[in-house]
Amino acid sequence: MRRLVFVTLSGMLLIGNALSAASGPSYAFTAIEIPGTMPGSGSGVLAINGAGQTVGLLNLNDGTPTHGFLLSDGRLTQLDVPGSVTTIAYGINDSGDIVGSYGTSFQRRQIAFLLSGGSFTTMEPPGSTESVAQGINNVGQVVGWFRDGETTHGFLFSQGRFVTIDVPGSTFTQVFGINDAGQMVGTFSTEPNSSGGPGFLLSGGVFTTLDAPGASDFTRAQSINNAGEIVGTFADANHADHAFVLSAGVFTTIDPPSSVFSEAFGINDRGQIVGIWSDNDVGEGSFLASPAALVSDLLTVDSVETRFFAPSDNPFSQDPAGAFEIVGRLRNGSAHDICNPFIEVVELSGGNRLIGALALSADGEGVQAQNLPSRPPLVFASGATIPFQFIIGLQTRQQFTFLVDISGAPPAAGGRCQ
Repeated sequence: MRRLVFVTLSGMLLIGNALSAASGPSYAFTAIEIPGTMPGSGSGVLAINGAGQTVGLLNLNDGTPTHGFLLSDGRLTQLDVPGSVTTIAYGINDSGDIVGSYGTSFQRRQIAFLLSGGSFTTMEPPGSTESVAQGINNVGQVVGWFRDGETTHGFLFSQGRFVTIDVPGSTFTQVFGINDAGQMVGTFSTEPNSSGGPGFLLSGGVFTTLDAPGASDFTRAQSINNAGEIVGTFADANHADHAFVLSAGVFTTIDPPSSVFSEAFGINDRGQIVGIWSDNDVGEGSFLASPAALVSDLLTVDSVETRFFAPSDNPFSQDPAGAFEIVGRLRNGSAHDICNPFIEVVELSGGNRLIGALALSADGEGVQAQNLPSRPPLVFASGATIPFQFIIGLQTRQQFTFLVDISGAPPAAGGRCQ
C-alpha cells in the first residue's frame, strides 16, 4: 500500500511520502469455483504455484469417492492414482509436479505419492504404516509425515532418500511445507496422544516455535514461500479456526469477509494465498487472497496543481472557508501492471470534509465523481499515468493534512487483471 501525504495551507501544497502504518499486509479475496462442485461439497483448494495452478480434493456428490484435482486456467483435471479408492493432492511446485496421498480402501490408511511427468510414484518411508506427502519445492524435495505404529513423524525426501524430522521433545510432528532454501514448516505436540499444538519453522537446522496471537488450541504452519512468508491456521479460545499469514515477523489474520471459519493451506512466490472458508450461509468453499500491490516508491505523483475557491465563488459547496481543489497525475513506475487500483482518503484534519473525488481513465473520462472509494481504471499499466482530482470543503483557513492510501492487486496467472 502506498500512502500520499498532502499538507496544505490556503493554496500552497507540500507533498511527501510515507508508508502505511498497517500492522500487516492487506488482501483482496476471490472465491475459487471448482467446476462440477457445489458449495459445501467438501471439495477444497489446498495449494497454489507461481503460475496460479491449484490442486486439492474433489467431491462430485455423485457417489464416487474423493479425487484429487488440478485446476489450471479454469480447466479441471481429475487426479486418481491407479488402483486407488481415494486420492488427495496436497502440493504443487512451479514445474507442475504434484504430491499427495491415496488410499486403496475406505479405511483411513493413506500412502504418499508423487505425480511428475504424467507418472505416479509411491513414496513410503522405511518402516511406515501410513504416509502423506504434503509439499514439494522447485528443487524437487518433498515433505510430509508418516506413522510407524502409534507415533507420527515428519519426513523430508531429498536426492532419493528419506530423512525423519522430529521436533526435539515432541511426541507428534508433521511437516507441511518446504521452500527452495530448504526451510520447512509444520506442527508438533509434546503431549501424549495429542495431534494439536504449536507450529514450527525449521531453518538451518534450528527449530523455531510458532504461536499465532490469540491461538488457544493449536497453530498449524502449512506453507512457506521463497520470501519466507508462512501461512496456516490457528484456533482461538472459542475453538474457531482462522487463517493467518506470518510475514516479516508479523502475524496477520486473513479471514475472508463474513466468514465464521477459515483455513490457509498454500502461498506462492507472488504472495497469493489459497484456503477454505465458510460463512454459514453458502457453505464451505475455497478462496484466493491476493495481496495489495506494494508499489512503494515506484508509485509517484507525476504532477500536481491546486486551486482555492473563496466562499463567495465556491461552485462546490457552502463550506464557511471555501473549497480546495487538488488535481494531478499518478505514475506507475513499477515493471508490473496494477489491477483494480483503489484510492482511499484515510485522514483529513482540521474538521474539513471531502466533497468529491475523481479518478480518471487513460482517455481522460471520469469514472467516479462521488465520495471515495472511487473506481479507477481496471488496469494501471506499467509506465502509465492516471489523472486524479480531490475537492475538499474547508471549515477554516488553517493548515491541514490530507492522507490518501493507494493500493491494488497483482495480475492473475498469465498477467491478466480480473
